[in-house]
Amino acid sequence: MRKTILTCLALVLLFMMFTNVNALVVNVDIEVAKNVYSVNEIVIINGTMTVDGAPVYNAVVAMAVIAPAVNGSSSEPYVLRTLRTGDAVGYWKVVIINVSTCDEYANPKTLFYRGGNAFIRFSFKNIDTLDHYVKAALYVQYSDNTPMNAFYPYAGNVEPQQEITNIVSLPIPASAIIGQTRIFVSLFSNDPEIDGYAYCPEGTSFFYIDATTPLAPPQPQHFNMTFKIQKKDVKLGTYGVYARALYLGFYMPTDYESFKVILLGDIIEDGKIDMRDISAIAMLFGKREGDSDWNPEADLYPDGKIDMRDISIACANFGATGIY
Repeated sequence: MRKTILTCLALVLLFMMFTNVNALVVNVDIEVAKNVYSVNEIVIINGTMTVDGAPVYNAVVAMAVIAPAVNGSSSEPYVLRTLRTGDAVGYWKVVIINVSTCDEYANPKTLFYRGGNAFIRFSFKNIDTLDHYVKAALYVQYSDNTPMNAFYPYAGNVEPQQEITNIVSLPIPASAIIGQTRIFVSLFSNDPEIDGYAYCPEGTSFFYIDATTPLAPPQPQHFNMTFKIQKKDVKLGTYGVYARALYLGFYMPTDYESFKVILLGDIIEDGKIDMRDISAIAMLFGKREGDSDWNPEADLYPDGKIDMRDISIACANFGATGIY
């Protein structure tokens, strides 16, 4: 009889526990500051994570910005980050031990040159008692906050207490932006856009390209992210922004937003802004909406008229290129 009563009590407690857990409302919400960006503009993404409406301060959120498939190419990562929701400490099953730069022989090195290769070394460890599939993401951002590269240098199953070290060769373009360049390493269960979540906070480091100045500006704190659309060879179209977290080992809140990247001032629509575009706008100087020869594409500052503000915008983007 006593055993039966204890069993019933245990079942009631289990029921209450799962009922309470299932009653939780866990949300991840991201917001992109604008719907449309042109080249050389700063993208701002802000996020919040809540449980039953209260902010969560001890979680990490996997973030991926995916560039569109254009001109026969496939969609690909543009930004890969792991953002913390606050300063509170969580429990991480897989942890990043080290992120640094070196030469090809693994000797410490922080200054590299355009046209050469930087070598990024990172180590992580599975401190759990179970195997975990890990997809390591590497994101590199120039001193002016434009993305340099984002890709997955490692993917595989990691056994309990196993430590993995990788050295990645990163080609530096001849046109690379000089100065301090930031490194972000994330450990995901899979790509964030296909249900992947982050195992732990991202690891960061930096290196220099050609010179130790300028320094990269500070990054936003916690669940906020910013970067600048580059001016050359930008993929034009719709970029997807994916956010995914894992909470209490059970909830997997997600959110998706998007923004469009355009080549503002490309009146000729040939993927570059040059004197032909500026001349085309200048020839419409003084025209207003409703005129027979009105061209809304030339109204870069959308106020229903073509004036020096429109020409100035085109001049500011002179030399910019994009891929349709």
